Amino acid sequence: MNGGNADDEDDFDLSKINSENIVATKSMFALKQAIGKSQYGMVWRAVKKSNKREYAVKVMDKATIFNLRSVDCILNEHKLLMSIRSPFIVNIHYAF
Repeated sequence: MNGGNADDEDDFDLSKINSENIVATKSMFALKQAIGKSQYGMVWRAVKKSNKREYAVKVMDKATIFNLRSVDCILNEHKLLMSIRSPFIVNIHYAF
């Protein structure tokens, strides 16, 4: 990583990595209700259209992440959550 520059996006493509090796898109989910707010965006209760399972979807504002120079932090969070499977931590299933 190179300190939060726009080139970081090319270093780690989140759309190609998920727990089921499926390229996920926002259109796969129906956002139902906002359940939280963070510095970078919102967390939504969502339903996956294909199987009606509920998920928490974290929607982050890319411009805010770049402006706050937090790209490395966000990518590290994603890598960490992808590597952990625990009943005590929210597990990541998709990233896009």
